[in-house]
Amino acid sequence: MFHIRADGIQSGSNIQLAVFRFPEHLETLSDTLFAGPGVEGGPITGTPGTRGIGKIQSGFLEKSNVNMTQELLSLQTLLRWKQGIQRAILALNG
Repeated sequence: MFHIRADGIQSGSNIQLAVFRFPEHLETLSDTLFAGPGVEGGPITGTPGTRGIGKIQSGFLEKSNVNMTQELLSLQTLLRWKQGIQRAILALNG
């Protein structure tokens, strides 16, 4: 529920978070949207910071799900592949 104060600032006090016991059973709808109807156990909802649900903190960035080492290795592999193709094209063109 959001409240608009006289100065126009919106404030809310009822933000809820949901976690799932088996998140691997969620259906992916887009990069950041998931559906959980019929997921065993259903969502556990609650106020942030209670019951082990998690916190919402202002001014913080969410941790990335990227493995930097793996991504750098992938980039190196692609670079070598590109260089090999360039050499092959140059060799064919004589």
